[in-house]
Amino acid sequence: MKIRYGVNTCDHNPNGNEILIHFTKACPNKCSFCIDKTNVGVNTKKPDIDAIIKTLNIYKDKVKNISISGGEPFVFIDELETLVNWIKENTSLNILIFTSVPNICYDKKEQFFNILDKCDSIQISLQHYSEVISDRIRNSKTIFFRNDFYKEIIKHCGSEKIIGSINIIKPYFKTKYDIIRNVCLFNQLGFKNIKICEMFDADDVYIDIPKMLKIKMNNPFSWGCKTEYTNTYDWVYNGKPFDGHLYIKRSCFYRTNHQKANIWDFIKMCTRWMFAKKYFFAVLHENGEIAPYWI
Repeated sequence: MKIRYGVNTCDHNPNGNEILIHFTKACPNKCSFCIDKTNVGVNTKKPDIDAIIKTLNIYKDKVKNISISGGEPFVFIDELETLVNWIKENTSLNILIFTSVPNICYDKKEQFFNILDKCDSIQISLQHYSEVISDRIRNSKTIFFRNDFYKEIIKHCGSEKIIGSINIIKPYFKTKYDIIRNVCLFNQLGFKNIKICEMFDADDVYIDIPKMLKIKMNNPFSWGCKTEYTNTYDWVYNGKPFDGHLYIKRSCFYRTNHQKANIWDFIKMCTRWMFAKKYFFAVLHENGEIAPYWI
């Protein structure tokens, strides 16, 4: 099967120099596999907008892109709007925002869409096409019809600026068909860019995506942890083929027991200093501080 390998995002950031804003640790969801669950953070629940903006103002000329994540950024929707407005009014930076689209986004729909309008990219955590299972995975109750609201978001923003992310976890994905069904149904809702992810920090729910899809892939560290999968010609559901871009986000071997290093990884470690593209990357915490080891 033909696999086209994309860049290794650990070495060659395709988006250029970037600041990732960890906007808040707060989140209405209680996903058991959340990679932020065990993060002690900076013991600040509510983002200090003045402090974040002050730090951004110092580093804004070093970067091209701002990513805003959590937790769930929209928990503090007023503060988030203030931050996004400042970035658009005072910089030329691109904004990517990560969200699970919690209830507040529906309750404050106009404000939600105003924020999305000023973002250049939006990544939505979809979890599962079944809204019942999706809530079960999040351990939270959605007060609106998610799939209808997703269609409204796509109609408002356009599919080109949105990527839908599906975490492939036990026990909700048991076969290749389960992945195909979810990907195709979200595609039929209007998602043209879909990413399926391995949950490398949660051994109890971890699924090896290449094994489930019955494809062979090289180690993600050596060859790239984000891969565009081009062999979707037979991905069909309800008579409609998948017509978007599908990406596989895999776990790096050093974060999990499921990946084993090989000779190519050793060679990569020995030579990466010669070939790795240098770029500026920093994590800006909700208290406005950047830990020295992140720069």
